[in-house]
Amino acid sequence: MQILKYCSVSDAEITEDSKLVFKSNEKDLKPFLKEFYKSEKQEYPKFYKMDAQCKLAFIAAEVLFRNIDREQYQNEEIAMVFANSESTLATDMSYWESTKYIASPALFVYTLPNILMGEIAIKNKIKGENYFFVSENFDAQLLHQQTEMIFQNTATKLVVVGWVNYESETNYSAKLFLVSKSEIGLAPFTIDNINNLNK
Repeated sequence: MQILKYCSVSDAEITEDSKLVFKSNEKDLKPFLKEFYKSEKQEYPKFYKMDAQCKLAFIAAEVLFRNIDREQYQNEEIAMVFANSESTLATDMSYWESTKYIASPALFVYTLPNILMGEIAIKNKIKGENYFFVSENFDAQLLHQQTEMIFQNTATKLVVVGWVNYESETNYSAKLFLVSKSEIGLAPFTIDNINNLNK
């Protein structure tokens, strides 16, 4: 297993393979991501309807898939393995507040953590296996084990794997890896490399 690319989003910065590709003066996540989205001149109106955690994952995945030749992978050959520690707690709380007046269907949609994988799948036409785990802390062993299992037991050739966690507008983190079953990449997809590249 090889890491083809990786992306990190935290503290109003976006890095791609350890290179800073975007930095904002905005301290809050949503305006920072909106600024990046507009700078990329993307046209995907559904982005504006997503909750903060989905936007975080969506942008990290967009950076991850830049300059990747999607034509060499069938839609069913791409899988996803994600984890975080908060599930969708921030959105759950917002939804609960909305029920005091009138329950918001727009918020309810995002009260399952795997919805962020759905948004990425729709945009990138991914139809492979997908798993979302809730873990107290970043767990490289879990991500490695599940990715290895997918490669061993399915026809998957590429996996988007990583951590997307949103607690508040100033406390968030996304660390995503694009992992190939056989292509030569930047580094082997090992537990040590997952941890080292996650710093």
